[in-house]
Amino acid sequence: MVEEYTRFAKKFLQNAIKITIGIHLLLFFVDGLPFTACLVGGASQIVYSRLLKRYPFIEVQTVEFALSVVMLILTHVFWMRYFREERYSTEYAMGFFLCTTWLVPFGFFISLAANESVLPGGTSGIGGGPGAATGGISGTGMYGPGSSGSNSREKKRSNVVLQILDWVKMKWEMLVRVVFPRGVQASYKSGLHTY
Repeated sequence: MVEEYTRFAKKFLQNAIKITIGIHLLLFFVDGLPFTACLVGGASQIVYSRLLKRYPFIEVQTVEFALSVVMLILTHVFWMRYFREERYSTEYAMGFFLCTTWLVPFGFFISLAANESVLPGGTSGIGGGPGAATGGISGTGMYGPGSSGSNSREKKRSNVVLQILDWVKMKWEMLVRVVFPRGVQASYKSGLHTY
């Protein structure tokens, strides 16, 4: 859907960012959740909105992308610390993370795939080159017989995304082991079930 309807996907992400900021405000003012966690969560959404400038072309080498990853990690640290201290169930915490923390970054993550397939054979992700419309069939594209060194760098760059994902998965597993060394309680909240 992101590949075919990039305008709709951009609008969806814009609205998701606004709604998530609103949710963070409500979590602080109505539910009384920690100010720092709500502030970092809301600030991360503002940082994500900076990626919308060149959407769907997301460059992983930009400062905005790096700052987005840092904010995503910080958001996880603050909210995981809160859920560990309050002893919420895993299902509750996962639902919370899905709605407030993962929705927008997942949308941008899917856009990385759209970035590579919007203009096949393009050299910079924007504008394409000769053979861009035909996927490199003209012999000057990514897989044509006239492939040059710059095109082989494009192939390596697409593997960088997989390497980043493997690294993020490894760091996520390490973070979960540190934050939840004994696991998470199975009940909604341990103090609620006193009979």
